[in-house]
Amino acid sequence: MSDFDDELDAALDMREPPGIGDNNPPDPIATIDPERLIDPTVIVGVLERNYPDLHSRHEELLAGAQRWIESHTPEEGAAPAIADDEDAGATGDLRKMIASFAGTTGEVEEVRKRVKAPVFEAGKKIDGWFNDRLKADLLEMDWKIGVAASAYIDARAARIRQATLEAARKANEEAARLAAQAERARSEEARDALLSRAVDAEEQAATALAQSERPIDAKVRSDLGTVTFYRSNWKFEVVDLKALAAAVVAGTVAANWLVPNESAINASIKGKNGLRDVPGLRIYDAGRALTR
Repeated sequence: MSDFDDELDAALDMREPPGIGDNNPPDPIATIDPERLIDPTVIVGVLERNYPDLHSRHEELLAGAQRWIESHTPEEGAAPAIADDEDAGATGDLRKMIASFAGTTGEVEEVRKRVKAPVFEAGKKIDGWFNDRLKADLLEMDWKIGVAASAYIDARAARIRQATLEAARKANEEAARLAAQAERARSEEARDALLSRAVDAEEQAATALAQSERPIDAKVRSDLGTVTFYRSNWKFEVVDLKALAAAVVAGTVAANWLVPNESAINASIKGKNGLRDVPGLRIYDAGRALTR
């Protein structure tokens, strides 16, 4: 046996033998480390040992494909070329053999799926246990709690915004009152002082109004330092596709705001009677040679 085989046997035989007088076999669950259910370091070795025929077949087909390329390449750097119908038929046979081995429904895929099936099922059970047993019920309750927290923060942000708007309204009223007093002032000095205070009030109103239009800081901090805050989350819905298209044509928004519906276009251009001439599209035949 090779050194690799010795290492593989040692890696696969992780459990210690039972002690003298121990008639009961060890509990298999108790001997398994859940964080080492699978040892990835031995997977390639296990596959190499158990599927030598697949490896041999791969080498045979690879050598045949290499011989074909060498015999069909007229000169270095040129693309391989097929000479005649007989050659094309033999080439089709080679491609069929490769497809039956390495294609999407070939022998390699069948074995790969059989090997991976229990691993995939094990992965689903692992995800299910952690998600269903330890997370799902808590996250569902947290979602309900979060709805209430969001409602409170939304209401708090609305109160802060309303208070800011109220401050802007009062500042505007104060500016108007001071301006009216300035008109009735008996001295130029008094009038200038009142007008200066009116300008200050107008600036306060403008500042408060600008603050009301920006994201509102509605943070709530707990004694433990947890911060609950409001975060804007702008979304959109298309209400007039033609108007949006007109905005793209006018250059108001970028062209990538309109994405072609590929499935609808493909359904319209494929087939003998499909569309072939559509403004803005290059419709072409991207067919290729197949074997069966």
